[in-house]
Amino acid sequence: MNSNLMKLMKDIEQDQARVNAKKDAAKRTVVEEINKLIAAFDIKAGDLDFGAQRRGRPAVKAEPVKVKRPRKNAGRKIEPKYQAPDGTTWTGRGLKPKGIQAALDAGFTLEDMLIKKEPAAAEAS
Repeated sequence: MNSNLMKLMKDIEQDQARVNAKKDAAKRTVVEEINKLIAAFDIKAGDLDFGAQRRGRPAVKAEPVKVKRPRKNAGRKIEPKYQAPDGTTWTGRGLKPKGIQAALDAGFTLEDMLIKKEPAAAEAS
């Protein structure tokens, strides 16, 4: 029984070697054909996307990429609303700067640190 099992294993290995040889020959034929097509159509490496199929996406995108427009007020400067005794300013938006927080911890209030603007009518007089 052992010899039959060994013969079967040897046959399987030989069959597998024949299958691998056929696959290699087919692969060489396909690569030659692809290279002929690449030359005929002057395809460049950048035209191909080999990784897309592995990531589950099509090689060529069907829709154009939408360009985001800048926001209407993007880049607009906001005047600071508060100023700490050390000169640190804050618009009142986002996280408080360390200087403002230190002043609050020292006993100041946000009302104490308000930057007081003179009315425009007073400047015109």
